[in-house]
Amino acid sequence: MQLAGLPVSERQLAENIISISASTDVTILEMMKPVVDELIEIKRIGIDAFDAYNKEVVTVTSDLGLCVCYYNMLAEASNHKGANTNKFCPRCHAEKASGDFRKGLDRTPAESSRILQRLSVNDRKDVRQQYGLKPYQNCLLDVMNSHSDIPVGLLHWMFLGLGKHLLKACIHDLSEDQQQKLQVLLESMDQSLSQSNYHQISLSI
Repeated sequence: MQLAGLPVSERQLAENIISISASTDVTILEMMKPVVDELIEIKRIGIDAFDAYNKEVVTVTSDLGLCVCYYNMLAEASNHKGANTNKFCPRCHAEKASGDFRKGLDRTPAESSRILQRLSVNDRKDVRQQYGLKPYQNCLLDVMNSHSDIPVGLLHWMFLGLGKHLLKACIHDLSEDQQQKLQVLLESMDQSLSQSNYHQISLSI
């Protein structure tokens, strides 16, 4: 856990990072539940403290600003089924079946909570597939928008399948001339440090 608003140069310093929990067996939501409960309680009653700068007693409350995850954990933290479902994006309602991979309408906590409530009563596979969600308790929905407020870390940030959809959508918008220029640019890159051939990306989609 880390205070919000720190300069970039100080974010990775050990003294500015508070370790709360780590586990290979417990899920992120199970670990976050007591933290979220305490944040809600602090926001409700506040904590009296002394502001040394203004020399006065103040009431401190706290909010959860964001939670940084890699892509798999983002899906779990937002009740998303993953990139293999029809609604493959955990942030919006883009559909694989429509063939149009442009950004869809944003997902919201209120909408997701309503759908998850419906699934908790009648957990149907077609409804899961329709909305791309799977039902389980998610404490993060009570304190943040887990669809938009979870930036993805650089390591393992995107599934290959989702990357393919993204590349396909980007290339689809290019003219034939732009596609040829892109291929020439990719072929001209130094590939000596990679086993893959970059120029095959557009040809294999």
